[in-house]
Amino acid sequence: MVRRFLRLAVIVVFPLTIGLVPSAASAGQIFQSASIQMNNTAQLVSTVEVDATVHYNCFGPNPGTLSVQISQGGLTSVGTAPANCDDSQHTATVAVVGGPFVAAPAVATYVVENADFSSIAEVVGDEINIR
Repeated sequence: MVRRFLRLAVIVVFPLTIGLVPSAASAGQIFQSASIQMNNTAQLVSTVEVDATVHYNCFGPNPGTLSVQISQGGLTSVGTAPANCDDSQHTATVAVVGGPFVAAPAVATYVVENADFSSIAEVVGDEINIR
């Protein structure tokens, strides 16, 4: 009798407990992936400006933001540009102003994010050449 009761209890209670356990949302429901890549060289425009070409893809909503930070000689400069977050591949040039810059190696960090921060990609500490 006890054995039959336990079997019945498992059949009835187990499905109920599954309904009580909170389900975890998948990352795709909350955070949609993005991608970003920068050319390994950046164009020296002047001692105070470097143009960095960035290839990116992010999901909406728009407008998104591209940020590029370049460190050289102990100084860090930042540039931003709008990003079109529509789940398509795009290329943009970001003017990084500050410096002083010289034609030499540098370190870059770059980020793309959409308007509500649900689609973000970043690369931190990438070695580039300023030419």
